[in-house]
Amino acid sequence: MFLAHAPISFLGNELIQKKAIAKLKQNEKVLVGIAALLFGIMPDIDILILIGSGLPSFIHHTLISHTPIFYIGVWLLLKLIYWVVRRWFSKPVEKFLNPEFVNVLINTFLIATLLHLAMDIFAEDIMLLYPFTTQNFTIFKYAFEPNLFGGYFMGLTFAIEILMVGIFLIYLFNKIIKRSRFHTIMNICYIIPGMLLLVLGTYAHFNTYNRSILRDINGKVNVDIDMDGVYDAHDMDIDNDGKDNILDIDLKNLVPQVKTILESGKWTADSTMTNLDGKVRYSYGGMTSFRLISQAYFNIHSPISPVLKDMLMKDGSIEGYSSEYDAQNAFYKYFNYRKILKTLNPDTVLAQGAMFFVLDDKDAVLNMGIVLENSNVGTVLPYDTNLKTHTLQEVTNYYGGDVKLMTTE
Repeated sequence: MFLAHAPISFLGNELIQKKAIAKLKQNEKVLVGIAALLFGIMPDIDILILIGSGLPSFIHHTLISHTPIFYIGVWLLLKLIYWVVRRWFSKPVEKFLNPEFVNVLINTFLIATLLHLAMDIFAEDIMLLYPFTTQNFTIFKYAFEPNLFGGYFMGLTFAIEILMVGIFLIYLFNKIIKRSRFHTIMNICYIIPGMLLLVLGTYAHFNTYNRSILRDINGKVNVDIDMDGVYDAHDMDIDNDGKDNILDIDLKNLVPQVKTILESGKWTADSTMTNLDGKVRYSYGGMTSFRLISQAYFNIHSPISPVLKDMLMKDGSIEGYSSEYDAQNAFYKYFNYRKILKTLNPDTVLAQGAMFFVLDDKDAVLNMGIVLENSNVGTVLPYDTNLKTHTLQEVTNYYGGDVKLMTTE
C-alpha cells in the first residue's frame, strides 16, 4: 500500500471517533482531519531514515517502526506528557489544547498508525506480535502475488488503493459541497476508476503468471540471500562468487522452470501489438519470449535484469539503472559480447538449455527462446495467445528462410 494509507486512516478515524469528533469546534475538526492524514503515512518515514543511513529501504517493514507495540508505546507516552505538562500551560494554550481536543488528537495518532499497519499486513510482512515473536505475518501477500513485469500500477493493490482514494474523495466532497446533480455526477466519477481497475486487475491476475517474490531453494522468502545489503532483484551476482547471474546457473534447474511456466497456459504478449487487447496483455505482464526466460531465471533466484543493465550502463547504451531498454536485444548483445554464439545450421546439435536467437538481415533480434528437450523449445510466437511449448520447426516455419538463427555454444 502507498496511496491509500492517508485516506483510509482519515476515514477510519472519522468512523471510530465519530461521537468525540462531533463535539469539537470546527477548527479542531479540521486539525484532527489533517493529523489523521499525516499520522496515516508516518510509519513510512522509516524509509527516509534508512536511505539517510545508507541501509536498504526494502527492510523498512521489518523494523520496530512497523510494529503495533511501538505506536501503542508512543501513544501512552504522549498521554503521559500531556498529563504532566498541561499544568504549566498559559490560559490561551490551555484553551487551545483543552483535554477534549487533545484526547481526540492523541487517539487519532494511535488509530491512524495502527490502520497503516493493518493495511500493510494485507500486502506486506510485518512483525505483528513483536516483542513476543519476530515472526512476520501477512494476509494476501502470497495469495495474490504480483506479476513480475506488470509493475505496481497494474497490480491488485493499486486498484484497491484507487478505490479507497475514490471513497475518501466522495466523503470529503459530501462534507464540503452541498448536494446537487453535479455532486452526484462527481461521486460517480470518483468511484468508477477504482471499480474498473479492480475488475480488470482481478481478471488479469488470474490470467497472468504471477511470481515476483524471491525465494531460496527451500521455497522460503529471502530477498537478500547473500546478506550483502543489496536487494537480490537488483543484484547482478547474488552469491558474490564473481560470476554474474546469467552464466552462474545450473541449466538442469532452469529448463524445468521454463517448462513449468509454459504449462501454466497463461497470457502471452507482444510489445509491438497496437490493438487494445494486446496492449492490455503486455501491460499486465503477459509473457514474451524474453519474459519467459527472465521469469525462469528469477524463479531460481538468479534475476538477469541487473546483469543486462550493468552491461548497458558500462557500454553507454543507457544512462542510469532506471533507463528503458530493449531487453531482448540486450540479452542477445550479452552473449554476442562474450563471443559464445554460433550460427544454427541443419547439422547443429542443440544442447538442452541452449539459448537461440532469430535475427533479420540487419541482425536485429526478432525472437528468442531456449531448447528444452528433443525438438521442443521454450518461446512465444507472435500468434500465441497463451503459453505453450513449440518445436524449433514451428519457429523456422513462421519466420521463413530469410532469417538467421544463432545459438549459444
